[in-house]
Amino acid sequence: MPGIGDPAGFELGQCATQRNLSAAGRTDATRIGERFRQERIPVAAVLSSRWCRCLETARLAFGRVEPAPMLDSMFVDEADAG
Repeated sequence: MPGIGDPAGFELGQCATQRNLSAAGRTDATRIGERFRQERIPVAAVLSSRWCRCLETARLAFGRVEPAPMLDSMFVDEADAG
């Protein structure tokens, strides 16, 4: 479900435990990359958080990605905050 955090017990290095890209998300990422290429927009470093869906988005759009922990989500589920 869009707009929520990952499932309880997720592991950053285990994509099967995370909320991942949908088919529509993969299509969108590919189209973004295609548009960048059509417009000849130069792309230097491609940084992403280490969440699998973010890394996949970057790879599909730009063909490469560098995981950057500083971009990792700081999502806090208010229901769990007590």
